[in-house]
Amino acid sequence: VEGCADFLDGAEDELLELVAVDDDGLFDCCHVDLQGSDFGRRYARRANLASIGPPSSPRVRARSHLAGWTGQNRAMLLGREEERLALDRLLGEARDGRSGVLAMVGEAGIGKTSLLDYAAERAEGMRVLRARGVESEAAVPFAGLAELLRPALGALDRIPPPQATALAGALALGPATAQDRFAIGAATLSLLSAYADEAPVVLLIDDAHLLDGSTGSAVLFAARRLLADPIALVLTALVAL
Repeated sequence: VEGCADFLDGAEDELLELVAVDDDGLFDCCHVDLQGSDFGRRYARRANLASIGPPSSPRVRARSHLAGWTGQNRAMLLGREEERLALDRLLGEARDGRSGVLAMVGEAGIGKTSLLDYAAERAEGMRVLRARGVESEAAVPFAGLAELLRPALGALDRIPPPQATALAGALALGPATAQDRFAIGAATLSLLSAYADEAPVVLLIDDAHLLDGSTGSAVLFAARRLLADPIALVLTALVAL
């Protein structure tokens, strides 16, 4: 999403740069220098930029929350203790009623999706909303938003009627209306807040850089205004080498 650094505005936010790990769980030296990149500089203006170094005692400490994980997913999480701790902290704060945004960026194939899977597994007692940016749908308005909000649509009748009408039209659930970006963004925020009335919510967005622009704008609008809601947003994005 163009300008996706702005997802970090308005909430307790953090950025984690993912770098490669070898088979022993030790970080290599061949990773992108995010702080020196334009993408990284834009994030750093708003985020607590966490440059991840070698984990301490990786073979002991990295296993505490991986007992139920096997195969490739487990391998992708070895050496990712700092990222897992950040996810656990974010989810805990959402359960306590404090919103937060965590962005995980890195090159392709480095384990970002596995970390989202980990977050979904750790979201006990929370409602999980999940979506993935797809290049072939990047030009389809609200394709990502429809995927993300589908489980929450039962709460549509609990948000202001003008917002509900605008969102229903955007998602092809009602008569098409003139697309008002403010109304749809406000409706997204209202729907998330209503959905979180019964249980904390975590939004997991993979490959956020591939979201269609309409979805990006709506999620961005909501993310900037997450304050005292029990809602956590975790997103991944690609950093091109």
